[in-house]
Amino acid sequence: MSLIIMPSNLVPIIREIVRYAAKYLLNISWIFLLGVSLAALIKTCKLDKKMYRVFSKNEVLTIFLATAAGLISPLCSCGILPVVLSLFEAGIPAAPIMALLITSPIMSPAALWLTGADLGWELALWKLGSALTLGVMTGFITLYLTRKKIIAGSDAGFSHTAATEKPCAVSTSLALRHKGQSGGIKLADNKIKFFWDRFKELFIFMGKFILLATIIEAVIVTLVPINLVSQLAGKPGMRSVLLMTILGIPLPTHQVAAVPILHGLLDMGLNKGAALAFLIAGPVTSIPALTALGAMTSKKLFWLYFAISLISAPLFGYLYLIF
Repeated sequence: MSLIIMPSNLVPIIREIVRYAAKYLLNISWIFLLGVSLAALIKTCKLDKKMYRVFSKNEVLTIFLATAAGLISPLCSCGILPVVLSLFEAGIPAAPIMALLITSPIMSPAALWLTGADLGWELALWKLGSALTLGVMTGFITLYLTRKKIIAGSDAGFSHTAATEKPCAVSTSLALRHKGQSGGIKLADNKIKFFWDRFKELFIFMGKFILLATIIEAVIVTLVPINLVSQLAGKPGMRSVLLMTILGIPLPTHQVAAVPILHGLLDMGLNKGAALAFLIAGPVTSIPALTALGAMTSKKLFWLYFAISLISAPLFGYLYLIF
C-alpha cells in the first residue's frame, strides 16, 4: 500500500487499519486475559508477599530463577506485563523482574520447537542461548544500577501507601481523586469478589494502553509499503541485521507468529543473523508492550529496558554471522 494518502482511498485505509487492529487484538486476547488472570490470582492468594520474601533474600539467585521462568513462560510481552505489574506492586526487586520481563516474550517451549522445526535447530538453539544470556545480563545490569542508586530497587511508576495491601495502580489513582479515601487494595472476605476486582482493575489499566498502541501500530503497518520487507531481505549481511532490528520495533511479532514470516524471508535470501535479530527485537519491543511498560514504570527503567533490547538484538545477530 502506498504511503501517499488521497481522499479517494482514505476509506479503504481506515477499513484496513480497523481490520488489522481487530485481528491483532483477537490474536493476543487469550494471552492478555491469561496474564491478567495470573496477576489477579497472585494478589488474591497473596503469592506476591511470599515471592517478596523469597526474591528479597538473594537477588543474584532470583535473577537466574526469573530468567528460567521466562524461558518456559507461554506469555508474550503483553501477557507478561500484568504479572510484572503485580510483582512491582509487591515491592519485589527490579533486577529479577526485568530478567523475567525481557526473557518471556522471546522464548517458550512451543516457540522453541516451532522455530527448530521450521527454521532449523541451529537458529532455534541460538535463540534459546540469546534469550538465556539476555535475561541474565539484563538482571545483573539492573542489579548493578540499583546498587549504585541510579534506579530504585523497586521502580514502579506509581506510589505505594501504608494500606493493608500494596495498592494497584488503578485503585491508588482513583482514591486520589476522591477525598476521604485512602489508596490501596482492601482485604475482602469473599476471595472471588477480590479476584474479580483485581482482574477488572488490571484489565482496564493495561487494556487502555494496549488498545491505543495497537491502533497506532495498525496505522504504521498499514501505511508501510508491502514490498519494504522484501527489499530489506536483499541487503548485505551486517546491514540487514540492523535493518531487521529496526523493522522489528513497530511490528507485533509474537515469538510464534514470527516463524512463518521469517520462513518466507529466509526463502527470499535473508541471512539467519538478521532473522535472529528480528526474533529478539520484534517480540520484546512491540509498541503495545512498550506503551504499557512506560505507563507502569519509571522513565529510567523503561529506557533501560528499551536500550538493552535495541542493542542486544543486532549484537546477537552479528555474533551469529561471525561464529
